[in-house]
Amino acid sequence: MMDYAKLNNIPFPHSPSYNNVVSTFSTCAHLMVREDPEEYIKGFDDMIQLVKDLDPVVIVVDRNCYMAMDACLASGVEYVQMSPCSFYEACAEMQPHGKALWKYPAYVLLAS
Repeated sequence: MMDYAKLNNIPFPHSPSYNNVVSTFSTCAHLMVREDPEEYIKGFDDMIQLVKDLDPVVIVVDRNCYMAMDACLASGVEYVQMSPCSFYEACAEMQPHGKALWKYPAYVLLAS
């Protein structure tokens, strides 16, 4: 991402302050989806062809590679998203009685 920012003269690095962070918000979307529509469609079509050629059972996809996720959805192949998030950030709202797993601290028994 940083190589892309340097190559396209996108001001992204900033000092740690609120004002400097706000100034980079407008460039975040451009950094996340770097392709123009024609490049996106070509990449999507290439990934669809790759899925057809390989016929995988499951695909592991980077969360920021949107065209790969779109290709998986369009081709009906199961996929898993890589994410730095923990179980809590990803699935907590889907676990109706799961708060016992993260709401209360775990007890640690030390052998004496």
